Amino acid sequence: MLHALDVNVLGECVADTIRYNRAHEVTYPGGSAANVAVGLARLERHVGFYTCLGDDGHGDLMRAHLQREDVDLVNIATPDASTPSAIAVLDDSGAASYTFSVAWATKAPLPVPAGAHLHLGSFPVFLSEAPEQLDSLLTSLEGTCCVSLDPNVRPELMGDAQRSRERLEAVLRWVDVIKASDEDIAWLYPDTDPETVARRWVEQGTALAVVTKGAEGCFAVNAKGVAQVAPFRVDVVDTVGAGDTLMAALIDGLMEAGASGAGAATHLADLDAEALAAILARAARAAAINVSRAGANPPTRAELDG
Repeated sequence: MLHALDVNVLGECVADTIRYNRAHEVTYPGGSAANVAVGLARLERHVGFYTCLGDDGHGDLMRAHLQREDVDLVNIATPDASTPSAIAVLDDSGAASYTFSVAWATKAPLPVPAGAHLHLGSFPVFLSEAPEQLDSLLTSLEGTCCVSLDPNVRPELMGDAQRSRERLEAVLRWVDVIKASDEDIAWLYPDTDPETVARRWVEQGTALAVVTKGAEGCFAVNAKGVAQVAPFRVDVVDTVGAGDTLMAALIDGLMEAGASGAGAATHLADLDAEALAAILARAARAAAINVSRAGANPPTRAELDG
């Protein structure tokens, strides 16, 4: 049984196979929502993770990974599901090209309980075979918890930008916190300034919109204005999982500030620029720790705050 202030994460696991050359490949546990769940667990949150896993080798890999990280796993896949996977082929410069094998087919109704916070990955929002299941869940939870979303745009999976944008804006009515990268916004809203988009989301009812800009830092918009945070300068090993780590630390920081559970939207809208900047700076520091080491490897609470 999850504790009253625990976080529920609904979203994707992906088994990532990196093909270094014809003779050498390694498969790692991944997926944006899974990374967020692990990041929250390392920050000592009790996490319920609702995802789609198959009865296959990739599913076994993900189960073992989540168990090691002390994440409570609930498999909501239909019986014939396969675990989502991706193959990344590296060229001579180290750049990767991806081939995905993914689906999001879940049991109905979605068995996600109310809690202090619900985080949504991109698969249930954009790739579901039955999007009305998510809409029904969010309607049932309305006003009972804080809902966050990372659209984590994958054009090769999402296909049509206009359709994806329309789906995103339909879901935003239930979302209190959205975090997106400037690259996500460039695909969803071509030729539109990221701050303009963030303000649009807030005008549409989202209480807090956070935009990450890689090496240029990040900013947040709420009803009170804009908070800016400069990037942390570190030696970057790779950027895998950076946005997911920031998302996990952002959720944790908002919960620490009391912006969770019923009434979260009002609390988020009332955060002033100083309070928002402090929460964002801590989240950015978590992401900086992650990129200073290989792979998706978010910090523990002791590493972040010690």
